Amino acid sequence: GLLAARGALEAAAAPLRGSNPAPAVRPVRAGPQIAQPREGPRRDADNAPVATATAIPSPSPAPTATAADPARPRLEVRVANPRPDPFGEQTVYVRLLLGDTPIRGADCRVDLAYRTVTHTYERRTLADGEFELDFPLQGATPGYTVQVTVECQTTTGVISGTTQFTPGG
Repeated sequence: GLLAARGALEAAAAPLRGSNPAPAVRPVRAGPQIAQPREGPRRDADNAPVATATAIPSPSPAPTATAADPARPRLEVRVANPRPDPFGEQTVYVRLLLGDTPIRGADCRVDLAYRTVTHTYERRTLADGEFELDFPLQGATPGYTVQVTVECQTTTGVISGTTQFTPGG
């Protein structure tokens, strides 16, 4: 049975072994080992350990909220209509304060930068620290944003504010 079959296979394989011997398997030898740097304390020229320090960041202080500086002027600028009719009128409202106190008599300049031209107006704040500037748009370019810049001269210097509007309805 089984032994006879095994013997037949070995007899059939014998000529193959003789004509094509299996190559000898040689163990692979490891090459020279490369020394790895050793972790440890740093050493000086005399091989004495060198002390090292690691900086640890101190915790940041928590952010604090600050109120508006009451000693600095504040300029508020707004328009009556952010999307006016290109052939209508527009009004710019200006308010100048020091803390909660209106600044009266401040000389101000208003620049309206249209697509192709800039119009400049000069006004002075009233007793309530405010003024209004009414002007016709005269066919301003629909869809083009007009930049409004206001600068006012105060005792502490020039303060400026901006707003904008886009004609087009």
